[in-house]
This record gives sequence, structure tokens and C-alpha cells, in this order.
Amino acid sequence: MNFLKMNRDDFMNLNKSENISFLSFSIFKNKPLIAAVSTRSGGVSSGRFSSLNMKFLEGEKSENVVENRKRFLKVFDISYKNIIACDQVHGTEIKTVTGKDKGKGALSPNSCFHGYDGLITNELNVPLTMCFADCTPIFLYDEVNNVIALCHAGWRGTVGNITGKAVDIMKTDFGTNPENIVAGIGPAIGQDSFEVGKEVYEEFLKIFDKNEMNLISYEGNNGKYFINLEKANELLLVKSKVNSKNIECADFCTKTHSDILYSYRKDNGKTGRHMAVFMLKNR
Repeated sequence: MNFLKMNRDDFMNLNKSENISFLSFSIFKNKPLIAAVSTRSGGVSSGRFSSLNMKFLEGEKSENVVENRKRFLKVFDISYKNIIACDQVHGTEIKTVTGKDKGKGALSPNSCFHGYDGLITNELNVPLTMCFADCTPIFLYDEVNNVIALCHAGWRGTVGNITGKAVDIMKTDFGTNPENIVAGIGPAIGQDSFEVGKEVYEEFLKIFDKNEMNLISYEGNNGKYFINLEKANELLLVKSKVNSKNIECADFCTKTHSDILYSYRKDNGKTGRHMAVFMLKNR
């Protein structure tokens, strides 16, 4: 694969292969992984889904989604028929999967894993996927035991500490030492774009103390608050004993940059989804 690195100083890495653009993490460079997030360009979808929509949604043609997945995953020599997907219910349930699960949710939403927002595997060539449009992608890699986890964290998943639960499963089931985890977070809706009411702010207060809230939020007008989902998940990983030096945050707002990525808030829910893919390769 020959990738053209595009010059942006406000993002992880924006790459292009033929007509497909995708985002990658510097922290995973030269590791035996595929870890990427699709953009919204290079696909066949039209209208509000334009153009590389990666999720089966009402009003979207299923054949467009399949073709978009085929184009994106071809960049990484992954068969679109082999990916594993969940329906993503803004919860904290995490599924451990194996090669036997390849294809779940690949060609139809009816075959995906229902009720899950996280996937874990320690097997090679098992592509984990999640779809997003403002929520936070969480990539976790234990480079000692060769285990990966991919999680979907909106504000509900964040206050439910799906990141911490993923770390706990990696510890319990695979012997992971959190200090050996390398993590990529984002992209997601940025703090200045994520305005919430007091009721949501109080949910965060259930897991963060006042000092921690000062790191991830500020008060706006009329009883509203602004919360940084990427930073909140970074803090949760640190609280789970992941070394802060091993965490890379995208720090890139999907709403502000809705020309590159899909944003549920920017488009009032009428939009497509970009996809995160995470897979272990042979060393």
C-alpha cells in the first residue's frame, strides 16, 4: 500500500490511498495492527449520506453500504465480508470474539452482535469494527499479550466507563497489565461543540470528582455545560492504570470538521457514519 500523508497539524494522520481517505494514529505506527477511521469521502452514497457512509441506516441503500465498506477495507487488504460489527446501543457491554465470528454484521445489520458497544479479540486477522458520528472511538492494544479492544463511547458509554470495563476484561481474560496498553482515542465531537444539560453533567459527576470535572468540562450559559468526551475517556484510562504516555488523543471535532467526518449533531441526526477498524496482523 502506498499512502500519501496529507499535511494537517490539527489531526492524527490523514492519509489517502487512491480515492479513499482515512485517519490513523501515530502511536500505532510500526506495530502489527490495522487501526484506522474512515472519512466521508470516496464512496457511492448520496444526499445526507454522502459519500462513504459505512452503516446500514433507514433511507440508505444497503448495496451502497456494502460497496462503501468494500472500497474502504480494500485499502488494508481486508475482505468486507469478514468484518465483525455490533448494533451499538450506547451501553457498556463488550463481546470477546474469534475467527469463527467473522462476517457478523458485515452484509446485513440483522447478523450483527446485538446489545454490544465493544469488541475484544486476541486472534490474528479478525477485523473489529464500530461506526460513529460524534461518539468516541477507543482503540486499546496490549502489545505483550497481543490483545485488542475497540469500543464505542458516547456520553452514556463514557459515564458507564466502557473503557475501564474493556481494560478489566483484558486483565481478567488475557492477563493484560494496563501499563502495557497502547491506546488511541478519537476523533469525536469537540468540547466547544458538545453542549449538555445539567442532568448529563450530573451523570459525569457520579464518576468524576470536582477537580477531574474541571479538566473535562466548563459551564456555559443558561445552566448548560460543555464536556470533552476524548479527555474524559483519556482520564478513565489513566484511572485504569494505563500510562498517559501511551495514549494518543485525536483532539479533532467531528462537528466542526463535518466536511471530513460525519456529525450527528451538525446534521440533526440525518447523516451517515464513519467506521473504525482494528485488527491484529502477523508480526
